[in-house]
Amino acid sequence: MVELTLGIYALYVEGVLTDKTNAFRCLVSSLAGLSDVLTVSGGRWPNAGLIRGAKRNVAWRVLDAKFFGLPQQRRRLYVVAGGKESCINNQYITS
Repeated sequence: MVELTLGIYALYVEGVLTDKTNAFRCLVSSLAGLSDVLTVSGGRWPNAGLIRGAKRNVAWRVLDAKFFGLPQQRRRLYVVAGGKESCINNQYITS
């Protein structure tokens, strides 16, 4: 994970969304500054989402490299976390 002045940016393999250790929920909860670890019904996180937490806003989305000029399928999970004043807009995450 790399921390920059505008926020925290990370790249993961999309399998972390269904990992049995629930690593993603711990990561997102910690980044957002939540006192409790988040849970998801059904055990599977959506491919895109936005959480407005006490400490940071956290957004994530699964993107496939084949739609960006790479001649192979390579799905990756991108996570962006910024301060409460960050203007992360839900329309950019889910569209």
